[in-house]
Amino acid sequence: TKRCEPESPLLDLFIGHAVKVQGAYSAQIAYIDSKKQLSRCHVGYKNKLFGIPVNSSHRYRYASSSKLITTAIVFDLIHQKQININDALIDFFPELKVFADERIRQISISHLLNHTAGFDRLTLNGDPMFLRRGAPWCPQNISRLKSLKLAFNPGEKQIYSNLGYCLLGEIIHRVSGESYRNYSERRFSLTSRNIKFINDYYYDDEVRYDYRYEEWFNDSYLKLFDFDALSSSAGLSGSAEAFAYLLWDMHHQLPASPFYLGSLEANCDLKKPRGCLQAGIFHYQPEPNGLMLHY
Repeated sequence: TKRCEPESPLLDLFIGHAVKVQGAYSAQIAYIDSKKQLSRCHVGYKNKLFGIPVNSSHRYRYASSSKLITTAIVFDLIHQKQININDALIDFFPELKVFADERIRQISISHLLNHTAGFDRLTLNGDPMFLRRGAPWCPQNISRLKSLKLAFNPGEKQIYSNLGYCLLGEIIHRVSGESYRNYSERRFSLTSRNIKFINDYYYDDEVRYDYRYEEWFNDSYLKLFDFDALSSSAGLSGSAEAFAYLLWDMHHQLPASPFYLGSLEANCDLKKPRGCLQAGIFHYQPEPNGLMLHY
């Protein structure tokens, strides 16, 4: 049963699209206006079609939206002058001296943030963070950088990269002296928001994935991937409402948030829906003075 609080034609449109067009058996949506007033909707079932009804507090996996937290931490460390946007990746791994591909030395934090470091998950080898056989080498075996071959020159083109955000997570670990999970938990008070890192099991309040249209995976995927390694690229879970409040606080309390279009090196065409991928998020502004969307 669909429930919207308060009734909202716009949120109703989004919920309807999720169910009728995208085929979801459950969905949540939360919206916070300029006065920090919350509107929310939920519909569908938690565990299976016609199973336990979803409510507004149930947990979903945030998947790649988790990258926004990594971006926010990096921006915060830049503001604290602990790192610089143009710092080289290898500056944080002084134990690495010799590289089979000298272009590794050119990779900067900016390249990692903007998916322009030279990593290509679209090859036959697939995404190195989501291997079907074997564990990803990042972040436990950073020495793999010494033998890694880049697909293109850093800054030359843009290809979405989970590996780049794993490396950012390891940089955060090196700079802070804490694990990525501990640092992000402390910095953004995740426990008090009921936002948790995912592991190889479902939490009791977590909505199960819907595999009806999935060609490759079922619940066995829970044992297939290294969720600790995925913490900084796809690691968090919580309700839509919890995520909305976290993003609100990041945007209004940090000197620069993931929604800030700064001087990062990225080719951006704001008039195209997928023409500007910067700092882990797409930015879209079809009219010069119109509303800018971030997704």
